[in-house]
Amino acid sequence: MRVLHIDQPAMVRECGWALGPRSFFMEPSMSLDRLSKYWPEILSIARIVIGLLFLEHGTAKLFGFPHSPMAQPAMGTLLWFQGIIELVGGALFAVGFLTRPVAFILSGNMAVAYFMSHAPKNFFRSASV
Repeated sequence: MRVLHIDQPAMVRECGWALGPRSFFMEPSMSLDRLSKYWPEILSIARIVIGLLFLEHGTAKLFGFPHSPMAQPAMGTLLWFQGIIELVGGALFAVGFLTRPVAFILSGNMAVAYFMSHAPKNFFRSASV
């Protein structure tokens, strides 16, 4: 029995496709190499914006700023703990300190918020508002 070996790089060169996980089926003119040098800056901007969103939700829960339709939660309640997690976690995430464990805790916080508040009303968030 004969085994046919294909020279993949040569085949890819003939087709004109770029190699790599990001641009496997893209032509060279369509590759994202121009944006790849800005990848760290893009991730930093996304991290800062997400951290500030968590920080804003935490201050709304705990301090009422910006104005929140909910009353301030009593100390020790689940909503109060969520506000503390969002306030401290959002600040740490925006600054970039301990981002992986903070992101894990914040994602758990959002999962609890979804399953306790929105999931019982409707599967889709937009329909449960």
